[in-house]
Amino acid sequence: MWSAITERLIHDAQTAPTSAAHTHQSRVVERIHEVEGELRALKTCHNMLAPISRLPVEVLMSIFMTLAGLLEEEFDWKTDTQKALSWIRVSHVSSHWRGIVIDCAAIWATIPVDSDKYVSHLQTMLGRSRDAPLSIKLHNPPGRHYHTPQPRPATDALDIFQPHLHRIRDLEIIGDVNVITKFSDVGQMLCSLTLKHEAGNAGPNREHFFRMEQLPCLERLHIEGMGFIEWKLLPLGHNITSLHMQAPYNYRTGSRPSAHGLLKSLREMPQLHTLYLERHLPADFNTVPPHTSPGVDVAICPALETLFLEDSFPIIAEFLRHAQVPKINKVAFRMATLDRRTENFHPLELRKLLLGFVPPSWKPGKGAVRMLEFYSYQYSGDTELQFAIRFDADEDDANLTIMSAGSIGEYLSVFVEQLDFSKLAYLRVDTDIMSPSDWGNVSRLEMLQTIAICWQALHILLAVIHEGNPGGATSNTRLDNSYAPVPFPALTRIEVEWSEWDRSQALDDLGWEKVRYLSEVLSSRPKSNRIHTLDFRSGCPKFTMSHYDLLRNSAPDLEVIFEDGGPDSDDETDENGYHELEGE
Repeated sequence: MWSAITERLIHDAQTAPTSAAHTHQSRVVERIHEVEGELRALKTCHNMLAPISRLPVEVLMSIFMTLAGLLEEEFDWKTDTQKALSWIRVSHVSSHWRGIVIDCAAIWATIPVDSDKYVSHLQTMLGRSRDAPLSIKLHNPPGRHYHTPQPRPATDALDIFQPHLHRIRDLEIIGDVNVITKFSDVGQMLCSLTLKHEAGNAGPNREHFFRMEQLPCLERLHIEGMGFIEWKLLPLGHNITSLHMQAPYNYRTGSRPSAHGLLKSLREMPQLHTLYLERHLPADFNTVPPHTSPGVDVAICPALETLFLEDSFPIIAEFLRHAQVPKINKVAFRMATLDRRTENFHPLELRKLLLGFVPPSWKPGKGAVRMLEFYSYQYSGDTELQFAIRFDADEDDANLTIMSAGSIGEYLSVFVEQLDFSKLAYLRVDTDIMSPSDWGNVSRLEMLQTIAICWQALHILLAVIHEGNPGGATSNTRLDNSYAPVPFPALTRIEVEWSEWDRSQALDDLGWEKVRYLSEVLSSRPKSNRIHTLDFRSGCPKFTMSHYDLLRNSAPDLEVIFEDGGPDSDDETDENGYHELEGE
């Protein structure tokens, strides 16, 4: 059973005299170490025979690096001062994996730093990364006393990066970005710079840090919370592909950077692909010299495809009048007012804006809309509407968020005049402020197959389905040309859920009258225009078996899906088409 050496040690232990016990014990300890070494060697052999260990080293390196990039938390904290890299666990599986991880310089080159915690891992990671380009992710929580900042030992430890500044490719600082002074001599390899200032102080001296000659390779610049920065102070050059500027909410228009500087910078960034300007747009476009020669008052962005603007309507409108974006395919406008009592806009102004901005690819016949969504968020008495429009291609997307000064119908008429809705197949309305006449405007569309609606507005939709357009013919010729004698002629599916913005209200009783009306509407549809699926989603009032029976009798072929559960919990579809996902 045992090896000869072990058998002899066991036998001698039983017969050894007391005087020789210590010597024999030392021999046993020595044998234990030998056996442990053999055990480790056997385990290594066992792991080497596993299929995953036979993968090429390059493949395992790629897997480990992907894992490190996917983990949300960069550290596994044991105590406030002891931690380990989250992905380091893969190196504990086997000595083979550990050897691969230690030898992979790239995986050690992405260095997370929390200056308020333990930073002793920096030396190890810098050493093992060898000469690989570095990605530094620094979280620097603001000090307790903003006005009298004191250096912290952990922050001082960042001096360890000084010999490696030339290797930094990506730099991200969140918190108090004054620590940027530790990286003021960053090398020419820097491609991405992210600064998110979350401290109460003013932030670093921009004139001393942002020097374009230092950052000729910079491609991505993201700055938040540092107030307004004049464009000439930013390291913007011909390699920039992504620019994200976000000013704090408490900043006023008077100190904004100039329109002339913005237009000049846009002309100098021919490769700009993504532009986010959140409350960082100029307010002085009226100072731009009048158009006297081509390009003086207009900036052409030949590569721009994604645009996000958040500001007041007049400021956004002025920007769009001075910018040309021939390749745009995703745009989001979030229009908020600095003073909601006096500053707002009418849908007619939106019409003027779209007339000048909507690119040719969105015109009828080239960018037919397949999906349209309306959302409504109600905060402190203000109504905010958000529109999301998706076109043929998956990447095409347009969002518009508006502090509403008009009805959904008014805004819808503006979009219909500018965009082709003849192929609209999906409509989502997460608001109950869409009137019957608004619904009537889309009830004629001949390809609309699915409507997703909040429970609070279902009765309005049912009335339009049952009675037609209460407002008669619409004034919009494009919708008139799509006239169909039956409202929503292609509608086959209705999805219903409780609106997210109205969760505070108590769920009302479903009531027999509502179920009877629903049954009446469904049964009155012509056979060729029948609605096949009702999907009751999260938060809708509970249906009783009697309610089920009423629907079953009125529409035998109807599939009803209850995602919050029905009275039975068999999780199967019965012979009448009821699909009960969960029981009560």
